[in-house]
This record gives sequence, C-alpha cells and structure tokens, in this order.
Amino acid sequence: MDGSSQGEWVIIDTWPADNRFMATERTSDGLLARFRACGVGRFFSSGFLIFWLCGWAVGEAFALWLLGNGAVALMSGEPLSSGRAPLQPGPALLIGAFVLFWLALWTVGGVAAIAEVLRLLWGEDRLLVHEGKLRLERRRGPFRFAREFPRDVMARILVVPRGGALALETTRERNVLTTLGTRTEREEAARAFADELALSDSAPASATLPRGWEEVVTPEGDRALVPEGRLRRNQALVLGFLSFLFAAVAAVLLRDAWGAPALLPSVVLAAAGAIGLGWGTAWLARGRMEWRIANGRLQLRRRFGGTVRDVFEAERLELAVTTDSDGDEWCSLYAVRGPTEISPVPVGYRAGAERKRIAAAMNDPTIPLRLGTWLSRVGSIPLTDRSTNAAREQELVMLREQLAASGPLGRFLTRLLDAAQKRSKQV
Repeated sequence: MDGSSQGEWVIIDTWPADNRFMATERTSDGLLARFRACGVGRFFSSGFLIFWLCGWAVGEAFALWLLGNGAVALMSGEPLSSGRAPLQPGPALLIGAFVLFWLALWTVGGVAAIAEVLRLLWGEDRLLVHEGKLRLERRRGPFRFAREFPRDVMARILVVPRGGALALETTRERNVLTTLGTRTEREEAARAFADELALSDSAPASATLPRGWEEVVTPEGDRALVPEGRLRRNQALVLGFLSFLFAAVAAVLLRDAWGAPALLPSVVLAAAGAIGLGWGTAWLARGRMEWRIANGRLQLRRRFGGTVRDVFEAERLELAVTTDSDGDEWCSLYAVRGPTEISPVPVGYRAGAERKRIAAAMNDPTIPLRLGTWLSRVGSIPLTDRSTNAAREQELVMLREQLAASGPLGRFLTRLLDAAQKRSKQV
C-alpha cells in the first residue's frame, strides 16, 4: 500500500482459528486489540431484523418476478397472464422504471439489514499496530475485510463522546474503527494505541483540506475552494443516465399518445422529469458554487460555463453546534458578513442575508472544524469557534440572562431551569 493513502478496503483470506476473546495485548506481530458484539439487547434487535428480512425477501422476489415477466411479455407481445390484454409499451416502461428504482432502494436496505444482523451476532473487529501501521480487520460472519492506515496520515485516536465509537482522525477525515465491545474496552484501547503510535490527545491542526473539498485556480487566476470534482462528476453521470431513461419513456409514451390521449399526463410527467434531471446534469457538469479566497475575505460565486456571478461576501467564519428535533448535533461552518459580534450569542445559526453555510456534519465536527481552520490559515480570515464546551456554556448563560430579562414568565422559566439543573447535578 502507498504510504500516502488514507487507507483502502481489501478482502483478506486468513483469520486466526483461535477465536477466544482477548483484551488489548502484546503479540509477536504488535499491539493487538479485539472487540466483539456484546449485550443481551443485540438478540432482540437481530430477531426483529431477521423477521423484517423475511418480508424483505418476499418483496424482493415479487419485484424481480414482475420485472422479468414484464420484460418477456413486452418483447414477445404476449399478455402478462392469461385473460389479459398485451402490455402497452409506454405504461409498461413507466411502471418498470418505477419498480426498478424501488427495487434498487429495497435491495440496498436489505443488504444493510443483513450486514447489521451479522454484526450483532457474529461481529468481531481487530486492531493491530504492525510496522508503524494501524491495521483494522473486520469479521462479519463468513465475510472478512481489512484496512490499513499509515502512520503519516494519523492524527489521533479517540472515543467519540456521542455514541462512544472508537475512531481514528486522519489528516482528512474521521474513520470509525469499531462500535463493538464495551465503552471501557474502547477507551482502554484508545489510550494504548495512542501511546503505541505516539499520537496526541488534542484535536490536530488542519494542514490539508478535509475529504470532499479541493482548492482550485479559477480561469481568472484566483484561489477558490470548491466541492471535490470527482464526486460531482459521478453525480452527473447518475443524473445523466436517469435523464436519458425518463426521456426514452417520454418518447415511447408520446408515440402511443397519438392513439390514446389518456396517456398525455404521463407524457408530461416523464418529460418534466427528463428536463429537470437534464438541468441537474448540466449544472453538475458545467456549473458550481465556489468560495473565492482573497484579501482576508471569502466571496461566494456562482459559475456556469464561462459566466460568473457574485452571490455573497464574508469577512469572518463561525463554527457553531445546534441540536435538531431528534437530539442529533449538527456542527456547521458559516461565512459571516460584518464585524465580530460582541455578544457570545449569535443572531441565529441559520443561513440568511448575513451568513451562508459552507459545510455541515452530523455528530462529527471533524470536516467543518478542519475546513474552517484551513480557510482561516490560508486566507487570513478570522474564525470564531462556538463549538467548544466553554463557548456553549457561555451562550447558555447569555440565553438565561435574556430569558430572565424578557418578563415575569421568562424569570419563572429561568427558575425552573435552574432547579432542574441542580437536581441533575445532585443525581
């Protein structure tokens, strides 16, 4: 493996025959830690998933039968079943396209459920430090995979506060190593491997752009930050194929609509889908939103072909954390117009006339934090980090003061919050 890579998955053929559980230990190959699925709750979860997979298999078989028999009936001109009229090409293709799309999603869901059952019942992860590399081996029943991380791309190993997963932060992203075992085992392994690899406990400085972003030079000769081009090209290929499929269905339906006017609504829907998907393909292939970096400012531009239009200009950056209705934390990086606010509480963590979101991630601040650090360093743009515990506590204090100053109801709610906080601390 190239030492500059971020780690690649490969299928491995060997697995030691001795499957007895062991904690972190020193072996002849290096420092080894093994993690297995544990807890009684996993049997209930896997039982529900197995029950669901029975229904999934029935739906999968029916969809495959419908597509196969429909294709044969369409090509032969015979009816799908006795006593029925032969299939009309236009409606048949439209229904077939929908069933094919549904089948793709259904298959992905089933494969994910099967993988989760294997993880819950027969999952095992192994971490091995060997020759300066961290090797992750995963076993899911009969399936075994391996991935290696060179030392020069590692930044730190940590147990993620939310969820307790053992993760490795590289120079570009955060990789979940394992969620198996107990939290105590993962914490002990994190300390042991950090000492073995001489990794720091603190968050690393961002020396490179995180995954999903790249720096380019625009045709005007300016430095700009844009989403990764490879990802946009793949998205354009997918949308292009779907646009062609909708256009083909619309053409067939239009041919049949001359003798059956009732098909005209279907023609309009298929044509609208083809036009919308075609525009999306053109935008991904020829257009983009880019952040121009110059003179301590960020300038958002919309580029399509040779046309460029300025959209927004910012003087500083903000990193903020919000919680959604499901309790998930979102870490977002914003470009903000105007001077730094005196109050630690911003006007709002929503994009609008004075702030534009650059990047966001759920339950993982790695990419927004490193992107903000990189932009601040290369563009000399001030960065305000409101995601730290100290900053968030200060914001809560300011919010309480604003609530208490709002009137009698606000003061009453503040007292209730203070009482609830005292009870939680006593517990």
